[in-house]
Amino acid sequence: MKVGIIGCGRNTEEMHIPALKAIKGLNIIGICDKNRERLQSFAQRYGIENYFDKLEVFFDFCSDVDFIIISTPGFTHFDICKTALERNFNILIEKPITLNLGDTITLKDIANSKSLALGVIHNYRYRDPVIRAKNAQKKGIIGKITQINSVFHGQSLFNEPTPWSWDERKNKTLLYEMMMHLLDLQIYFAGPVKRLIGFHSKIDNTLNTTTNIYALVEHENKAIGIVDFQMFSSSNYIGLEVFGTANDIRIKFQPHYLRIYSGTVNPLDEIYYDAKRIWDFGIEVLKDKIFKSKFNRVSRRAQSHFELFKHFVHCIEHKKPFPVDINEIIPTMEYAQMLSDLVY
Repeated sequence: MKVGIIGCGRNTEEMHIPALKAIKGLNIIGICDKNRERLQSFAQRYGIENYFDKLEVFFDFCSDVDFIIISTPGFTHFDICKTALERNFNILIEKPITLNLGDTITLKDIANSKSLALGVIHNYRYRDPVIRAKNAQKKGIIGKITQINSVFHGQSLFNEPTPWSWDERKNKTLLYEMMMHLLDLQIYFAGPVKRLIGFHSKIDNTLNTTTNIYALVEHENKAIGIVDFQMFSSSNYIGLEVFGTANDIRIKFQPHYLRIYSGTVNPLDEIYYDAKRIWDFGIEVLKDKIFKSKFNRVSRRAQSHFELFKHFVHCIEHKKPFPVDINEIIPTMEYAQMLSDLVY
């Protein structure tokens, strides 16, 4: 099976290349990026013989690939993806698929009309604690979901090495680039959002940057959703809490952690789970250092991309629907648009 890649930035290097190289029988036959110097260096580093700085030339060369990956900034996605679909490519695209619902629906209609696979890299659905939490939900362990909280407290936006992300208001960085995974997980567990109950956001006019987004929503299943997104916060934290009639779930990220619990929360249990989180993280880091180069081990950070890519390849090979395709993520994009209309 053959794949071509558009975009050779940090995400491609740290997540996509390790994940793709770990999939047996998958060959990267070409890569495209408008930055010629970065492109040549990247291609030489990863042994990719064919590299192009013009999309049309890349598309012509890759005419027989099984799919292409789009890993460019979100504000470029619509034009690139639309052109690729019109050239009849199956596509796996980084989140956000676009920066507005209308463009997403346009891509969905094109893909569906041509029976093309259009998968979206919402890789948090493939992270270990999310998989385990979703299995618990399917087995009825949580019961009926009554509330779900999405929390992101991030550091300075200007720590990001990609200057385009600093133009937050234009490129909708906080909501679509940084928070899309949590919005998607909220929909993944609680279903589509029915209505917005309350909302507040803050803007730093000097930096022209959105610093805070708070929202209270009601899902179609009557569950209440709470959103707490902050930039330039004093402490950094990413987490999801799911409250049910039988059990509650707490998920932390970076590094990840999962706890399913009910009844009185025992402080000793809290200490145990935090210690386990640190231990598991340390073991994975150690494995990365010892085994990565020798055994071509997929790193801890790239693991969820590997699982998603592997699943997408399987669906392409066997002509099966991909569970995180354009049709599946429409409710997530509807939710993002609801907030975006008020934020931007």
